[in-house]
Amino acid sequence: MEYKRDARDGRFVMIEPSAGRSEMLGEIATLNGTNLALAAYHWLIGEEPPPPTARSRTLWRRDWLADTAAARAQPEIGLWSSADAPVMDGFWRRDDPLPALYAYPHRAPGAVWRRLTGRS
Repeated sequence: MEYKRDARDGRFVMIEPSAGRSEMLGEIATLNGTNLALAAYHWLIGEEPPPPTARSRTLWRRDWLADTAAARAQPEIGLWSSADAPVMDGFWRRDDPLPALYAYPHRAPGAVWRRLTGRS
């Protein structure tokens, strides 16, 4: 996350440099105890945002298809993350499966095609 000082009033504000891409930064923050979207909403309506939830260990996101492709493309680095923390899928949630049901089927044909044609 990038912060900049607003020239108009001197406040520090959060800047999202990649607004056109979904890098799941908000999801990572939520998995680590801070719901940025909810905090921004409370700030906009003039309320105090909820306090962050303490986490004993960092939760890392995982995009299953991208991780598998990276592991195949760079086997010398290792197959999976060695982080000593729980790993959460970036799309799948048992209580909210729709993001995964949308993301993975749309990306799977390309992954299969690349596998069949030998492209990385």
